[in-house]
Amino acid sequence: MPTASTVMAMDVFVLPRVFGLRRPMDRVAHWKHTARANWPGVVAVVAGTVVGTATGGLIPGTSGFQHTYIGFPALQAWLTGAVIYFIGVALVHKRANATVLLGFPRFEPEPAEAPDDSHEVASDPVPELA
Repeated sequence: MPTASTVMAMDVFVLPRVFGLRRPMDRVAHWKHTARANWPGVVAVVAGTVVGTATGGLIPGTSGFQHTYIGFPALQAWLTGAVIYFIGVALVHKRANATVLLGFPRFEPEPAEAPDDSHEVASDPVPELA
């Protein structure tokens, strides 16, 4: 779904600059840490898909079914998804539960690791091969 890719691109490139929301991307979340959904993203993907379907002549029973396009369906779907997602994030970004509504993973804090001396590099010179 191209609209989903547009929403993901917005998430990575636009939201941090405009709203200061940075989705943790330094590690992969285990299933128990994932959120139910990115609700503004779900709404945006559905809206973009509906627009792409309608403008692409893909609705059976309509006069233009399979042979009429209205504009550039893919571009209109992408723009619809991007605009709806931006508006959705604008509506929720200041709420206390914004990260939950936006589907951010809920990572547990990592325990502080004790220093481990077993990974030190040996100070002996490397023997030469004859």
